[in-house]
Amino acid sequence: MANFPPLKKIVVVFGSGRSGTSLLTQLLATMGLSISENLLGGHVENPDGFFEDIDLLELNKNIIAELGFSPFLPFPADWLEHNAATQFVKPARDLLEKKVTASKNTLVVKDPRFSVLLPFWAKIFKLLNIFPIYILSVRHPSATANSLVKQAPNAIFPALAELIWLSRTCDALWHVSGNCFIAHYEEILEQTEQFCTAIAHYLEDFGIEDITAHGLSDSKVVKERLNRSSALRNEAVNPLVSVLYSQLLKSRHGDFDKKALMSKVSECRRAMEGFKGWYLAAQQAQKKLGDSEIRLADLKSEVAKMRKDQFAMQQQLKAVQKENQRLEVMVAEVDKLSGALAGLSEYP
Repeated sequence: MANFPPLKKIVVVFGSGRSGTSLLTQLLATMGLSISENLLGGHVENPDGFFEDIDLLELNKNIIAELGFSPFLPFPADWLEHNAATQFVKPARDLLEKKVTASKNTLVVKDPRFSVLLPFWAKIFKLLNIFPIYILSVRHPSATANSLVKQAPNAIFPALAELIWLSRTCDALWHVSGNCFIAHYEEILEQTEQFCTAIAHYLEDFGIEDITAHGLSDSKVVKERLNRSSALRNEAVNPLVSVLYSQLLKSRHGDFDKKALMSKVSECRRAMEGFKGWYLAAQQAQKKLGDSEIRLADLKSEVAKMRKDQFAMQQQLKAVQKENQRLEVMVAEVDKLSGALAGLSEYP
């Protein structure tokens, strides 16, 4: 067993959305890792839940929203230097420190957005003296793409879904230099106990020992209905997706040819970089759209306030008119009294 300094540790599950990250996190929690008690609820696509800490999820969403970028596109190289990112360093540090301190065992966190935001979180881990252990969830790209389209049919189409898989997977591997455990979704479903034994040994090498790998093939975590991707494993349309996935099939668990895998990752990133002008233009358009939506929301808020003020003024006007009518009646009564008094004054 390797000797590691007594640092606090955290297990980070990441990868493309719809690639099995929820199942993997649930499995790790069943094996003995700690998981947040404040988890995102279930959904028709994930009835058992997403196993994402709501606070971390919202923080990641807010970072991306402040940056004004589309999470579906590669981020500009200097995004970490933006004020929109740096303003979240202290909140992220405070939040993660609280989560880790409250955990009985090693904490496992999961969010597909970690794939693109990892440079930010790596800074937080360093500030807190936390040693991260990365686990990349990989699923057949066509099955992942189909699931992404099914989840958001109005926002994602098949060609975009493949690019999301490619970009997220490349980002994940690039940011950790291939230093991660690679978990194949299909293996979790088909060879559960073998997979759990492998990941348990991997975690033990980092000093995480209070975990169990036995009997999980009979647990309720891995369900037959989850094995729905076999009929969807079509050939990828994007050749880069096929190139990367072919190498990933040769890369399993923690002991694989990192040099060969990172060579394919670099090849894919260079190819995507060739279209940098397009995706940066798309990011700029996305940011302008986001800014316009903010301005529109502000205008709607102003209109709502004006309508509220208008209503208040109308109510005040009605009150003034009512008071004016009351005063007119009083004036009429006073005039009558004045006339009566004037008549009385004619008599000695």
